[in-house]
Amino acid sequence: MKKLNSTTAILLDLDGVILDLEYDSKFWKFWLPETLALESKKSINVIKNELDLLMEKEESSLNWYDLNFWDELLGVDCLKIMKNQDEKCSFLEGSLEALKKISQLKNPKHILTNCDPRLFLYKAETKDFLQFFDSYLCSMQLGFTKEQKEFWALASLNLKIDLDNSIFIDD
Repeated sequence: MKKLNSTTAILLDLDGVILDLEYDSKFWKFWLPETLALESKKSINVIKNELDLLMEKEESSLNWYDLNFWDELLGVDCLKIMKNQDEKCSFLEGSLEALKKISQLKNPKHILTNCDPRLFLYKAETKDFLQFFDSYLCSMQLGFTKEQKEFWALASLNLKIDLDNSIFIDD
């Protein structure tokens, strides 16, 4: 277990750590297929099968997280679909309390996420979690997903942190 000192950078993922993943799941499982079915006159099941095939091809790639990619591919505005829902993203149970405690530490605090930058800012506007952090980086800003070693090298340079003296909290 890593011992925390005042220079240890605290790095957190967004979805699944700070925010509940249910919001994103509903977009991909319900809201997007419903929109595409209405526009195409295809059944929800046909649309879901088509989406599954498309998503399977892009899984783990930068495109997987890029709403601009999906907007162009599907001919819809994904962010607009999300914004048009009555339901908004929510804090994961206990995460707001944890953020308040972490914010009292003098350590540098950053969000590192694969979340699309436009969606990230919408979520930040909805839930005001940026107040607890010094900065954030989205994988699209660096050109690599968090699962790629290049992401971490660039994050270290951009944030001016020593990854060996950092903790990363992810789901």
